[in-house]
Amino acid sequence: MNAGHEQKPFFEGAPMMLQTTDQTRREFLKSSTTKVLGLSAAAHALPALNMAFAETGKVKVAHVRDERAISSRNVCDPKEARIMIARGLETITGATEESAAWNALGVTKQDVVAIKVNCNSWTFLLHTHPELVNALAESLQTVITPGNIVIYERRTSELSRCGYQANTGAQGVRCYGNDDGGGYDSDEELTKTVTDRCTKIINFPTLKCVEGEFGGSLFLKNHIGSLMDSDMPNCHGNAVFCTEVCARPSIKNKTVLGICDGLRGTYKRGTPWYWSGIIMSRDQIAAEWVALTVINEKRRQETLGEIALPGYVKMAETRYGLGTCNPEKIDVRKMVL
Repeated sequence: MNAGHEQKPFFEGAPMMLQTTDQTRREFLKSSTTKVLGLSAAAHALPALNMAFAETGKVKVAHVRDERAISSRNVCDPKEARIMIARGLETITGATEESAAWNALGVTKQDVVAIKVNCNSWTFLLHTHPELVNALAESLQTVITPGNIVIYERRTSELSRCGYQANTGAQGVRCYGNDDGGGYDSDEELTKTVTDRCTKIINFPTLKCVEGEFGGSLFLKNHIGSLMDSDMPNCHGNAVFCTEVCARPSIKNKTVLGICDGLRGTYKRGTPWYWSGIIMSRDQIAAEWVALTVINEKRRQETLGEIALPGYVKMAETRYGLGTCNPEKIDVRKMVL
């Protein structure tokens, strides 16, 4: 973890002019302080979700930015992270209580939710911030118990290196790598954390530009960390393979939410960039499209060439039915906290 910052342990508890909605931090805090803390449950969660999508007939993507959430030294503020997660959930579901938002996304108290983070060192240490994931875990606990939450990545050592508190015990939020996850399923060739232990998945990559065939290393590429080590060579330079991995039944059918950590990301190889935001949607492919537009906006500012929408993202929609990357079907909801 960063010096001077105390991390609460997990085990303690086309045209670009899409429809947008901007809301200030003051307006949100005034109306939703209690709701952010998830202190009460709301009824009629599913009707709220249906109403939210009926407004436009499009899939919603929350585009939330908060400069207070991250410092120039890459220190994340846990309170701001908590607000960002809650605000994103409210935006994509229409539910004003976090428990109702999770119910609207299909999460019930019986579920075991796996959170796939990214701990890729790449050209510099770039990872899903533990404070954001902790905020997500706290939000989930408005519906499920801590023991029904699993944070995972390829190796436990990678999680520890990035500031996560490893926990393979029987109490609290679990946090471990595939090497401590009980092996791999022989049919889907995925970690048993995905195939056997969880009933729902949240995909939580970082905002990373890699250029070339992949464009960005975002939602579709994040499940490389769900594979057995012997399959790793198939992932490099093979975008089609990465898309197919996400279409395997346990990933495709269990994924209920995608969140991109853009507090610190990249807009070109090896260059850190503090975008200070998150991108959240129930549709990972729509979220991937939005994340690429965010990267391209920065690249235009820096007089760099734009990244075309990669073919494998289109394939995720047309061949595998994983979501949509059609901008006419995406409703981006922007807000600044």
